[in-house]
Order: sequence, then C-alpha cells, then structure tokens
Amino acid sequence: MVKKDEDMFALKKTGGNTWSVRLSIPRDRWADAGQAYGTKSGIKQEVIRSLGTREKQEALRRRDKALAAMREDLDAKLVTAGFLPIHGHWQPDWINEDRLLTEALEARREIAATSDRTDGDDRQMGPTDPRRRLIEGMDYFLEDRAEQLEKAGKDPSGYVTRYREIALGKTTPIGPLFDRWMRDVESTIRQQTARGHRLAFRFFGEFLAFQDGDACSSQDPETLIASTSVESITKRRIGEFPEWLAQRKRLSAKTIQSRISPLKTFWDWLERKGYSETNPWLGATTGLKRRAEVEEKQDHKREYTEAELITLLQANPDGHRRWGYGAAIFDLIRLGLLTGARQMAEKKTVGHLS
Repeated sequence: MVKKDEDMFALKKTGGNTWSVRLSIPRDRWADAGQAYGTKSGIKQEVIRSLGTREKQEALRRRDKALAAMREDLDAKLVTAGFLPIHGHWQPDWINEDRLLTEALEARREIAATSDRTDGDDRQMGPTDPRRRLIEGMDYFLEDRAEQLEKAGKDPSGYVTRYREIALGKTTPIGPLFDRWMRDVESTIRQQTARGHRLAFRFFGEFLAFQDGDACSSQDPETLIASTSVESITKRRIGEFPEWLAQRKRLSAKTIQSRISPLKTFWDWLERKGYSETNPWLGATTGLKRRAEVEEKQDHKREYTEAELITLLQANPDGHRRWGYGAAIFDLIRLGLLTGARQMAEKKTVGHLS
C-alpha cells in the first residue's frame, strides 16, 4: 500500500528528460475510467501529465497543483460518463459561488432584455413569448446540471434554487457585487479610504447580526453581509444603524457619517448597474451634520481632565505607526502646555487620546 501511495504522487521522467507527474487510478475503477476516457482496451490505470520542466525542484513545486487539476479532470470525466467521482470532495467548477452569481446575473440580463410580447402558441402551454422560451431553456439547462450533481452523489436542489432566484431577479447576494465594486474604485482611492469602506461593511454586518438577535454571532460579520441579499436591505431595516453606531460603537456623529457614506455610494453603484431599484441609504445621515457641529463645539469648550492630561503626556506618538513626526509631536505637546500655545492641542478630543 505504501508503494501505491507513493505512485499516486510520484514524479517520473519521460522522453527528453522532461518531468511528468503520474496519478494512479484505483484498480476497482479502471473500467469506469476506461469508459470515461474512451480507451481501446476499455480500462485506464493511470493519468500522466507533463510538468514542462527538466528541473526536479521545479517539478516538485508544480506537482501538487498539477495533481489537483488531474483529479478534477478525472472526476469530471467520470461524472459526465455517468459514474461516481473517485474523490469524494469533487464538485464541478460551475458550482463555485462566484461563477454561479456571474452566470445567473448574465441570465438575468438576457431575460430582462428579451421581449415578453406573445408571438405564438404552444399546443401544451398555450400562448408563448421569447422571454418565456428563454426561461424554459434555462430550466432545461439547470436540469442537466442537476443530473450531473445527482450522478456525483450531491443534492442539486440548493444550486438550482439559488440560480433561479438570482436569474429571475428574486435575490442578489451582496458579497460578489461588493468585491466587484471595490475592484472598480480601489484604483481611484487611497488605501486608507479602502480600509474605511471595508470597515463600514463589517460594522453593517455586525449590525445585521445584532438586529437578528445574534449579537454574539459566531459567523464573521463580513461573511454575513456577503451572503445577505440586496433586496433584503430596506430603508426600514437600516433605520436604526446610525443609532447602533452611536450607542454600541460609541462613534461620533462625524464618524458615523463616514461609515454610512461608503454604503450609500455602493448602492448608487448597484442602481447604475441595475441590481437595485432604489437606494435605501438616501437620507440615512439626516441630522448628523448638525449633531457633529454640536459635538465639535462641546469638544472645544471642555477642558482636559487630570486623567486625560496624564494619558496625553504618557502617550508615545510612535507607538502605533512609523513616521517622522513622533519626536516633534512629543515636544510640541509639552511646549503647548507650558507656553499657552494650545490652539492645536485644543482641537484634539478625548477620542484622540486612546
């Protein structure tokens, strides 16, 4: 058995001293593989693929990736031929979430662009139109994929339902669309701004978990918001988000505005792309500008407490970043306290001390 395991992952040299990798097929599946590959002998014992290099170390580096592709190809051929895959984890590449969404959204665009005007009659179904026929064609396509999944021993219902709901405009997951939007805008914004966008969505994911009564959810907030549908985000549902940021996250009004802004901009993008009919974030920051002005005046008028002064004097300006201003800020704070030059210091709030 040890020798067989080694053969499954073995490298071998072929003609011209080029390295190849060999994937052995279990004896009880030789006949299945033979039919899947259409061999003359009716059996297939192994799959061999060139690694395209004469260097052994490079061959070792390429081996694992090549074996993974070979297993995928072998299982796909077996399933297409009506057999179970050899590797239990196998699944077709089209079941991947990103590809599912891409294909389903493309189907949605085609359906939306196709006329629903009656142009004929079907003996069984009655009046028909191009859009209806297109949807029927999609259903036949999904039946074929469901059959492939069933042959592989997998339940196809989840895939088929999700594809149809997206294609027919019933649901649109946020995650892949957010990734597309970030790729679209990252080239025009600073890294700090991009981090702020991602933080805003993370906070929104936490808020949705809190709203659903799962404030201590084991699910990552980013995963939660990614799986949430665009259609489920309504003005009523997000109405408490600014209050949640203020009370739970203890953010200032100005910071709350900066956290809501990326969400509003993202929904503007969704509207332009046709994935959302309305932007629920319009008006979400109403009243925050006035509150920010009040908070700023309060911060200007309030004096530092003794504890805050101690924190300020003990703080290390170089503690959380590498920059060239640490020593100057360290000296400036002391000069300001001793000379009365407090104009810059007074602009700092309690939040800047932590």
